[in-house]
Formats: sequence, C-alpha cells, structure tokens
Amino acid sequence: MDKMGFWNTRGLNRPDKQRKVMLFLHNSKVSLFVLLETKIKRDKAPKATLNLYEGWSFTTNLSMHLGGRIWVVWKPVVFDVNINMITKQLIHCKVHHKRDSQKISIIFVYGFNDQGLRRSLWESIGRIHSFVQEPWAIMGD
Repeated sequence: MDKMGFWNTRGLNRPDKQRKVMLFLHNSKVSLFVLLETKIKRDKAPKATLNLYEGWSFTTNLSMHLGGRIWVVWKPVVFDVNINMITKQLIHCKVHHKRDSQKISIIFVYGFNDQGLRRSLWESIGRIHSFVQEPWAIMGD
C-alpha cells in the first residue's frame, strides 16, 4: 500500500498555503491525502483545485457544507476511490490499491465541536459499519 496522509490546514485559500501543500505532496510522495478545515468556499474551489491537484483526482464535502471541511485527493494511477457517503462531517470511500489489489474502506472525519451535532456523525458511522465487509479505518480530527 502506498503512503496516505492528513493535514488540518486551518484554511487553504491563500496561494502561499496552497504552495506549501503541493510541496508537501511532492516531497512526501503520498498517493492519497486528506485536507481538513480547508475553509475554501464553493466559488473559490475550481481555482484552488487547479492550483493544487493537477494530475490528481479529488472529492470534497462542499455539497454538504459551505466551508469545504474535508477534501480527499488521490493519484488515480495508484488508487481507485469510490465515494459511498458524504455528509457535513465525513466522507466514506472504498479505496482500491491498483498495484497489489488491496481494498480498504475509510471514513475521513472532521467532526463538529458541538456534542449534539456530533450525534449524527456517530449515527452515520454506525450505518457504515453495518455494511462494510473489507478492512476499514476511521481517520480525522
């Protein structure tokens, strides 16, 4: 399995922060990476994706949360990533490593601070758990 990584960016709108992320992706040689707390709004997302992820595939939870809390990026030559669920607090996907055919189900989380609001996160995780057959992991903040 190739390298995977996480970064809570605490904002990704500034070009200098975008350059830092690209430099990190290049130097660390990760093939799947998750950015949390990007704070990139829908109207700014197309430009940010062009700056950051040329040659990469990506998905976000912008459709569920205006602040783009979770961005998942991957090299499509290394991984097939099938998105199963996107909520305000998680992205669930099945990741297939092309070279060695390993499969894993991963839930990428950026939970709300409020305990009451996190209840729906735990309910979603419970639903996902009930149908996952392969090895799985929960990663995030």
